[in-house]
Amino acid sequence: MTVYQVKNSKKTWIGLLFIVSSFLFALSAHADPAQKSKWQELIDTGTDAYKRKEYALAERYFTDAVKESQSGETINNAHLGTSLNNLGLILEAEGKNNEAVSTFRRALEAKEQAVGANGIDLVPTLNNLAVLYRQMSDWPQAENCYRQALSITEKNNVPNHPSIAVCLNNLAIVLRQERKLTEVESLLKQALSILESTYGKNHPSMAVILNNLADVYQEEGKIDEARKLYEQSLAIRKASPGHFYWCLDGRAKYQ
Repeated sequence: MTVYQVKNSKKTWIGLLFIVSSFLFALSAHADPAQKSKWQELIDTGTDAYKRKEYALAERYFTDAVKESQSGETINNAHLGTSLNNLGLILEAEGKNNEAVSTFRRALEAKEQAVGANGIDLVPTLNNLAVLYRQMSDWPQAENCYRQALSITEKNNVPNHPSIAVCLNNLAIVLRQERKLTEVESLLKQALSILESTYGKNHPSMAVILNNLADVYQEEGKIDEARKLYEQSLAIRKASPGHFYWCLDGRAKYQ
């Protein structure tokens, strides 16, 4: 996961997210090259091009990966979903937002065919699409994506799994933009409860949520409550300065 900042006219919010611009892989980076399929070679080469910021070249490789996924007697929907997800990220990097939205939607359709409507493999692409909608200031669509990601994550994990806390915080960021502060407060309190029960009240990940909840209290005029949480967040950050940008369990990094 990565930690990122969300800016609006009043405050800067910090979010935890399953690798915002995550490319999806089918094989380990240490796999024997001789065992790689043509499709995997296209995925790997496209990813390398992306890292070099050669977006036009990466787009070509991922487009070819999409075609390769559909070249057999039957469509390999798992490969197709991965290829489209990665292509969507390239289109987004190139500023082709409308094409990227359409491509992410196609990726979700393919993944749903492969793993079902509640498959955990849908979550990284839902998050990628939500981030794109946020960049486009399409808050209702971003909200829908994050709600779906939360629902799927809850169905695929035990209660109080840290991944759920990440989804709750991401959803809260969007709802704050929509001024749904009552629900935002509730979501952040749930996230805090999960993280505290899993890692303890002084874990670096707690600082992120405490800061965001303090912002909500400040906007609601609850100045004393906000100050208390700001101080608590700051104390955690000072106690572990090298870990403030530490991220939660990266289980969804590679799908």
